[in-house]
Amino acid sequence: MNAMLEAFEVLKQEIVQEVLSEVRKELAIERKPSQMSDKAIGVKEACEIMGMSRNPFMEIVKAGKIPYHMAGTHFRFDQRDIEYYKAKMKVKKKVKGLSA
Repeated sequence: MNAMLEAFEVLKQEIVQEVLSEVRKELAIERKPSQMSDKAIGVKEACEIMGMSRNPFMEIVKAGKIPYHMAGTHFRFDQRDIEYYKAKMKVKKKVKGLSA
């Protein structure tokens, strides 16, 4: 029985290491948030990409987790920042699921 538990732990560690390797690859392509692309989008479009409603999305923005700039009274986001944050959360969710 101990051998099975040890084998399971080894397998679990291998999977965690594999996921962490993927996370490192994702983070390696991170760029400075100040490098805005030509594709600035509004809150509505950002929410559609993220697949969430406005209020939870704006909580994330106001927590400083997604860079933005203001155009008058309107929030503007670089589409790449939104897609990057979404991918980062997806990877984080996978890692959390493996470590449980």
